[in-house]
Amino acid sequence: MHTEDKANDILLSVVIPCFNAMPYIEEALNTIIEWPSDLVEVIVQDGASTDGTLQLLQRFGDRINLESQRDHGQTDALNRGISRSTGRFVGWLNADDLYAPEAWPIIRPLLECDDAADAYFGDYALIFSNGDIMRRMVLSDIDWRAFMTKGRPVWSGATFFHRRVFDEFGLFDETLDYCMDGEFFLRVAGHINTRYVPYELGRFRIHGRSKTGSQRWAFWREAHQVRWKYAGGDFQLQLATLKLDLTNLIYHATQDLRYSRLWSKIRGTREYRSAGEP
Repeated sequence: MHTEDKANDILLSVVIPCFNAMPYIEEALNTIIEWPSDLVEVIVQDGASTDGTLQLLQRFGDRINLESQRDHGQTDALNRGISRSTGRFVGWLNADDLYAPEAWPIIRPLLECDDAADAYFGDYALIFSNGDIMRRMVLSDIDWRAFMTKGRPVWSGATFFHRRVFDEFGLFDETLDYCMDGEFFLRVAGHINTRYVPYELGRFRIHGRSKTGSQRWAFWREAHQVRWKYAGGDFQLQLATLKLDLTNLIYHATQDLRYSRLWSKIRGTREYRSAGEP
């Protein structure tokens, strides 16, 4: 984890866990590598890919900090990458996702503030496999209780944590395969200072090979386990968890329709609206 001897001028570490990440990882990296290398390090934690990913990554040279070795899955890879990182802030991006074109100029001055928050999170877009916008997720300031009872609109690919958060609360729970980021959000909920950034910071790709697209029921089961854990003995939270389970059951059952181009035309471009909007 972070130690004083790691301290340097790196403002942001972006950690990308990957395994057999063709054909998307090059596009993911291209949204980051133009960010100034003296301020932003790119940590790629590869799980010994065999599909050409390594050969592609090697073309990026020393612009990325690459380590390739067998791991125990995405959560282990994330923890290894964060442990190798040196930046004041840490963000992480799945190998098939993207940062938005204006993310860096928007987030840089916030991370450089003397009174920087513990975490910044922003809006994001859902995109089809070819990168077309499916719809935009427009958020607002976090109500942590609603975060627990009404689902989790905040997405890790549009969130940046100060390193002190990991120093205080630890890394991701390696017993989890799908909801490690959701568990982390709930673990720190109400204990850290967060700030909402009302701009699109990332783009979350929906496609058949992704965990979201192919393992929806495993997500559903693990999400229930995580929320139930944090509900504790609070009967109202337990009841809200069961209600949300039912909502998500319907949500996952209709996933193919909701992530279709037809539904995007019906539903429109926006999934959430910021507080105060009509």
